[in-house]
Amino acid sequence: MTRLLNNAYRIASLAIFVVCMTSCSHTNKTNWQSLFDGSSTSGWTQSGEAIWSVNNGELAVLPSEPNGYLVTERTFANFQLTLEFWPDAQVNSGVFIRCPDNKKIAAGTCYEMNIWDNHPNQSYRTGAIVKYQKPLAQVNTIGKWNRYEITAVDNVITVKINGVVTGQLKDDYLNQGYIALQRFNGGLIKFRNIKIKEI
Repeated sequence: MTRLLNNAYRIASLAIFVVCMTSCSHTNKTNWQSLFDGSSTSGWTQSGEAIWSVNNGELAVLPSEPNGYLVTERTFANFQLTLEFWPDAQVNSGVFIRCPDNKKIAAGTCYEMNIWDNHPNQSYRTGAIVKYQKPLAQVNTIGKWNRYEITAVDNVITVKINGVVTGQLKDDYLNQGYIALQRFNGGLIKFRNIKIKEI
């Protein structure tokens, strides 16, 4: 009798453990995570020579700084990424996703969502998925805070700026990689409220 009770206890404990692990795993997978703590560049590495400053909960690169990227320390596959950005009229910036090599950040090696309203080729202006798709809608972003929402699930990438869909791409080239923020060719760019939810 004692042996039966012990076996029943072990089976019940195992069942509770499995349910807990499944539940915890599901909760962690669907929760939003902050990629920027508002006070440091913890969780990111710098690539290039730009110095990224942190003030008032904002990441920024000043116009006097050289070019550079800020790259996550880990990779992501399927996710929803949201962030706010503030560009001036001169800045050439962007958000890169699924970069396989954290030392080679480029539109040809990642998917880049551009930030450059005044791009000389308007097919590559803000909201474009560079080298893949021109913006499906024009959203003016200079001199104000804007919200990027980038969803990547398997081979489908959807891009929104301030709730407006600017990109919808189906492509099998990249399925996982680093996320990077860019400042290129001068100008002021600021980022804040960078969050991700893995899917």
